[in-house]
Amino acid sequence: MLERIYSYLSYLAIPLIRLYLLKRVRDGKEDASRLRERFGFSPHTFEKGKKQVWLHGASVGESLSLLPLINHLNTLYPDVHFVITSGTLASYNVLRTKLPPNTVHQYVPLDIKPWVMRFLKNVNPILVIVTESEVWPNMIFSCREKNIPIYLINARLGEESAKGWGKFPEFARQVYSGFRGIFAQSIEHQQRFYRFTDKPVVVMPNLKFAAPPLHVDTEDFEKLHQALSLRKIFIGASTHQGEEDILIRSYLRLKKDIPNLLLILAPRHMHRINTVISLIQSAGLSFSQRSNGHIPQDNTDVFLFDTMGELGLGYALSDVAIVCGSFVPHIGGHNPIEPAQLGKCTFHGPYMETPKDILEHLEGSLIQVSEDNIDGALAFYLSHPKNAAEVGDMALQGVLAKKDSLKEFVRFSEKHLGPIQTSSEISHENARFLV
Repeated sequence: MLERIYSYLSYLAIPLIRLYLLKRVRDGKEDASRLRERFGFSPHTFEKGKKQVWLHGASVGESLSLLPLINHLNTLYPDVHFVITSGTLASYNVLRTKLPPNTVHQYVPLDIKPWVMRFLKNVNPILVIVTESEVWPNMIFSCREKNIPIYLINARLGEESAKGWGKFPEFARQVYSGFRGIFAQSIEHQQRFYRFTDKPVVVMPNLKFAAPPLHVDTEDFEKLHQALSLRKIFIGASTHQGEEDILIRSYLRLKKDIPNLLLILAPRHMHRINTVISLIQSAGLSFSQRSNGHIPQDNTDVFLFDTMGELGLGYALSDVAIVCGSFVPHIGGHNPIEPAQLGKCTFHGPYMETPKDILEHLEGSLIQVSEDNIDGALAFYLSHPKNAAEVGDMALQGVLAKKDSLKEFVRFSEKHLGPIQTSSEISHENARFLV
């Protein structure tokens, strides 16, 4: 009954949803040429009889975390094809050059049942995998109706979200029980999921530990590293409103004692670039924009990374990496594995609710700072490169210790995809755990 009510109410909301999509197009957050995909239409042709797996991640981080799993399954099942969906322009801009073989991307249909059913009819997947907290009722109900197994992996359910679902416990149980299985990021999340489902909830290592390091263009790195070899550099990565101010003020205070200091700013959202430029100019600082291809000069204060897919380069150039989205509330912090994989001394702010399980695994190798003490921490590690390198190496070793997390996800796929199809020179047992 509640399922029907939700589907009916979402159907009534279609006129508002269409207006919302048009607004997103005007704001540059939606690709007008691919808007039909949001209604369940596919730009791809899928051969009948081909095994298709649908994987969904909301935005950049979630989508990227699925690529190692696709690569892994691709190795074991070379005849299986994969459709990865996401919901943001930024995710596609990053994914389009990284798609594994036998994999296509399209935007996820919005959670209106006829649109989801249209997508399922087009793709006809034999298995659906969604990641983290992407829980859309009509997607789940439609998969169940068509008897398509759907799993939630890398799953997290925050306390606030659990309280929200708890206001509609019967509906929540209908939704979460639609998953054949849930792979939770931690025991804490596992216990919250058990409030709403009697299906298996298994604790698995975070899939992001298995992701390859961020891409660093070797030629660009060598050129910039040589030009900036005499600078002390720290990066504010994936900054949000309010965080650039904190980092700029810290830079101004530190520069008095570290005259060769350079701040790299990499805003999370490109549409904020002009706002960030205004902040830099208001502080009286000089800057270079990465998009212009200019190499920062000796007197450049800020190197603004206003490009997509180059965060790895920014991390590689830096002596200290600051993971942002963590100095202001309600964002939850971004992925500290990315700088740790590059062996960087990594800072984060006090608001790191989202990657809490990652912090627990990397405990002692990441440095929490606040607006009040960031100056002292930066001054110490920028001035003591040996200490910074030791902290960075500790973080790297922590990531490597969890690198084999992919093998945990193979067991559930085999019963849906069939016997492993990998080449004969790799034994069945070794292939099962190949990363």
